[in-house]
Amino acid sequence: MNPRIKKVRERIDHYGLDAFFVSSIPHIRYLFGFTGSNALAVISPALAVVITDRRYDVQAKQQVRNAEVIIARRLLYDELAEIAKRLPGIRIGLEAAHLSVKDYHDLKKCLPQFKFVATERIVEGITAVKEPHEIEKIAEAARICCQVMEVVRGIIKPGISELDISAEISYQAMRLGSERDPFEPIVASGTRSALPHGISTQKAV
Repeated sequence: MNPRIKKVRERIDHYGLDAFFVSSIPHIRYLFGFTGSNALAVISPALAVVITDRRYDVQAKQQVRNAEVIIARRLLYDELAEIAKRLPGIRIGLEAAHLSVKDYHDLKKCLPQFKFVATERIVEGITAVKEPHEIEKIAEAARICCQVMEVVRGIIKPGISELDISAEISYQAMRLGSERDPFEPIVASGTRSALPHGISTQKAV
């Protein structure tokens, strides 16, 4: 069994829930390995299901670990009524910090017989304790950052734009092994350096 899903099940039991509804895309990736941009997941003591759309049919079946994959015929929520028949009770935990009001109303419409319970930090509490391979990944990310800075320092000169430097940061990071930018690079020069999250511009440094 996936130890991460096992820990979620332990928390489901601790909070007196019958199932847990995962709506956060990063959490779905963390729990199941799926890297798509559209998915829902349901976890109960005896069930783990990932629902996604037709774009990810092949990808989901290749990536998802320790869970059943369902490809939605229309909307993802349309599949929940059938899955709900397999749940052991009516109390379902929701990720309060990651569910929109619209999605909450869609859930209530699809599953009117269920009681939804707002929860916080069920998955976050698990992710806070890093596994050995995660620590290795963090160290590797730090090494990539240091290498990127060494390269980028060498191209900074009068006349180069903030956007050119920002683009170089992204390029070098991916060239050295980063999957993508964890966030948009922040390059701000001169008076703009007072902007802690300034967006890079065509301004020359």
